[in-house]
Amino acid sequence: MTSTCGLILADASFTDTKGCVLPVGHDGPHECRDEYGRAWNWEADLECDCEHCRQCDGDYCTIYWQKK
Repeated sequence: MTSTCGLILADASFTDTKGCVLPVGHDGPHECRDEYGRAWNWEADLECDCEHCRQCDGDYCTIYWQKK
């Protein structure tokens, strides 16, 4: 898993072309697709204690991983 602080997928090594592709209110992590159609999952890292997360309510680090 990889995490990045601040904005969702801001420093990812892929481009999230459409945001979450799952229905609103879905269970589990969010899912997005990169420019090659590969699926990635992501979720907010609510346990992160970095300086950004301590200062910005509602803007958390994210954890994302390629869906298998």
